[in-house]
Amino acid sequence: MSYSHKEHLHRFACWTAARAAQRGWGGGTTTTIIAALESTGFREKLSDIYQSSPTAAEFDQWHAERVGELTLILVDKLSKPQQNIYGRVAKIIAIYIKTVYVSQYPDAVLSKVAHPPIDGILLKEVKKKTHLKYPPKLGFHWSTFDAEAYQTALNYLREVNQGKAFWEIEEFWKATDAQNE
Repeated sequence: MSYSHKEHLHRFACWTAARAAQRGWGGGTTTTIIAALESTGFREKLSDIYQSSPTAAEFDQWHAERVGELTLILVDKLSKPQQNIYGRVAKIIAIYIKTVYVSQYPDAVLSKVAHPPIDGILLKEVKKKTHLKYPPKLGFHWSTFDAEAYQTALNYLREVNQGKAFWEIEEFWKATDAQNE
């Protein structure tokens, strides 16, 4: 096997995605998360959606399907599988896409519609710095979001973003604000 840049980027994206979502997630190890990504053919499915230049609605459907696939694999590996894991799996997907596509191709259609990594830092800063009313009962604990809470957060962030490339919402996210997370 020759070690290509594509393989290098895939490995790095798997690692960054796993590390971003695993803190405090019993059984959600880097090895487990990477195995789930690879066993579902995530890289190939992502390449397909990238090539298709999806609308936001098409991406949302694709995303929900990937969350479902990854959840089925991961739930059996977790020490507390009854917890909502939608937010964590969504973050895995977002970080992987950000690493592989958004960082390299910010003007690509996928980069414009892909969900940003949603976490407490982003949500708190958006709430603090915008005039839009924060969704009641949403909270900031992204790691416990179910599909409904995730969609509520997504809708709120889209409203704040006002049709710009979705990665641009991350102007509100700063790693230095991580102590708030």
